[in-house]
Amino acid sequence: MNQKRSFLYGTHAVALSLLVAVIVIALNGLTAFLVERYPQVKLDITPQRYYSISKEAKAYFQAVEVPIKLISLRCMAPDEVMSSMDMIADITSRFASQNPNIICEVFDLDRDEEATNEFLEKYASDPANEVSIFSVLVEGEDGSFGVVTPKLNETGYMLYPSYEDFEQRMINGINREIHGDSVEEITIPE
Repeated sequence: MNQKRSFLYGTHAVALSLLVAVIVIALNGLTAFLVERYPQVKLDITPQRYYSISKEAKAYFQAVEVPIKLISLRCMAPDEVMSSMDMIADITSRFASQNPNIICEVFDLDRDEEATNEFLEKYASDPANEVSIFSVLVEGEDGSFGVVTPKLNETGYMLYPSYEDFEQRMINGINREIHGDSVEEITIPE
């Protein structure tokens, strides 16, 4: 009797494990299909909504009518710094994805010395524009540019950009590039 009961419970446990595995595989396949079929749809389940663009910011980015180039930076650095640079580049590309007039590039400061020197001469030689490895350069159609550097928060060993602040700064950086330095800043409600 005990062996029969043990066998029965073991069989149920195996069947339940197989069912859970099949469900997980099916959900994974469905997710992969949906991501491939609808790449523009993004799901942000982070508690701080790191990857969600506000409705007001989407409306602003979609309304940009002149070509703007957003340049994020990348270089070899410790992991927590690399992950912050990657996060900034990812957020910047999400902003750019709202409008074909906004082009997003990532410049690798480690790629070759000549290109890096030319880049630094063009963008970092003016002391009025403080460029850091976390900066995003906002370049207008005429070659003029501004610098947007997000405020970074620190949690444990991780640096991450303050998303709402970065969104606000990016909008104002693009707005200054389009309309000039004398333009009033745009405030996005929280």
